[in-house]
Amino acid sequence: MIDFNEKISLLSNKELLDVIKSKDDYQEEFWELALADAEKRGLKNRTDKIVEKLHVVKAGIKEQEYMVSQKEADLPELYSDKAIVLFTLFFSTIAGSLLFSRNLKALGIKGRDTVISFGVLYFIGTLILAIILPNDGLKGLGTLINLTGGFIIIVYFGNKYYPKKLNFKRKKIWKALLISISISLAITGLIIIAFSHGH
Repeated sequence: MIDFNEKISLLSNKELLDVIKSKDDYQEEFWELALADAEKRGLKNRTDKIVEKLHVVKAGIKEQEYMVSQKEADLPELYSDKAIVLFTLFFSTIAGSLLFSRNLKALGIKGRDTVISFGVLYFIGTLILAIILPNDGLKGLGTLINLTGGFIIIVYFGNKYYPKKLNFKRKKIWKALLISISISLAITGLIIIAFSHGH
């Protein structure tokens, strides 16, 4: 076991004060023994100044960390562009436009009705294409059409409504994902039921 007292006794006054200045580099027990030994050597005035400075620095760091955490806490929670595009791709432009509109609501910005209207109209246009085009032709275009809708939402409406400097926390998608899946399953179920009754 290391004899801290013996090790400290071998230090010069300068080395001892350096230890006290570098508190974070040493074990708490060793640092406290060094502080006590320095006071025994008549260095209390100098150690008091060092300890006071350490407290000021520590308080400053804590205040800075608090300010950073508060700043992060004040940031709005928004769905990321990636989430909006993916929801548009796998569900529809309606889903993507709804996520974007939630972002506008969180930011307190108008334009939600315009974005949702676009999502609905784009979706209706996609359905019309699905009716007009043969199934084989639509398979190749479906992904591209939805991706295009998603990028229109994040690029066009993003540039139009978002502030130039936008800092935010990523909003979790699980709730929106569950709702979207539930709606998709319900619509699929209704289509199957209607199709089975039609035959």
